Amino acid sequence: MIDRPFTWTTANLPDQTGRTHLVTGASSGLGLETALRLLNAGATVIAAVRNPDKTRATFADHRHIDNLDIRRLDLADLDSVRTFAADLGRDLTHLDVLVANAGLWTRTRKLSTEGVELTLATNHLGHYALTGHLLPLLSQGTDPRVVTVTSNLYRRGKLGPSLEDPAMATNWTQNSSYATSKTANLLFALELDRRLRTHRSPVRSIAVHPGMAATPIHGNAPLIQRCASSVAALLFSRPAEIGALPLIYGATSPDIRTDRLLGFGLLARDQRLRHEPILSPADDQDLAARLWQTSEEITGVRIPLAANTVD
Repeated sequence: MIDRPFTWTTANLPDQTGRTHLVTGASSGLGLETALRLLNAGATVIAAVRNPDKTRATFADHRHIDNLDIRRLDLADLDSVRTFAADLGRDLTHLDVLVANAGLWTRTRKLSTEGVELTLATNHLGHYALTGHLLPLLSQGTDPRVVTVTSNLYRRGKLGPSLEDPAMATNWTQNSSYATSKTANLLFALELDRRLRTHRSPVRSIAVHPGMAATPIHGNAPLIQRCASSVAALLFSRPAEIGALPLIYGATSPDIRTDRLLGFGLLARDQRLRHEPILSPADDQDLAARLWQTSEEITGVRIPLAANTVD
């Protein structure tokens, strides 16, 4: 059963003074809205983006600009992830929150340097590697958490075949690759939570979804789908400042659950949050363990949280 819906707005956002949040994809859409709200609440925000110059222009007039640290990160490039994390480790003593938000939705099938389909490489593997590199910093934070942004499209993902064929050389479509990446996001968030709890880590892993939100990523949808989406948006789409609420709540609320998916109901007029149960295929713990192992093998990043053991 879906948990009782509840109303929450940024007016309820706890004071974030003294806390450091890292937001990937903070140059536009949900990431931008999340970064802005966190800055307004007093946080120090690290904006991890592919285009720092563009992001600096976006934030140029923000009144809390002194609390913003803009750094380049390309999640599809594991060397970029490694360099970014190493630089951060030299500059910081702790990190309180990682908001794994950045997302890609390509119109054509492309591959990363490692030969992985680019949407899956960016949306999941880049965040997997980043989380692994940053976990020591997060472990030194106060009420530390990893907030992973998935989508309610996760139910349409076909992750099993993609673990056998990460390049998605057969049966690739734009929509299926994106849905599969979102399945991977949710499976990883849940598996990370299980392993963190097994190790009695102070870090919490939280999964959120924004529903259908008006963000630039939808501009990459196929033409027919964009036309259909423009009609569907009247019923289902929320503006980015509303769509970002699950991300912000997940990053800041003391009442967040790690065994559910935080998001919205279907209709745009319903702006209440809710903790939803995990449905297939994201409830498959064996699939989650296979994803973890495959991610480790491809990225070379071993997150020191073995399953079913306690430090």
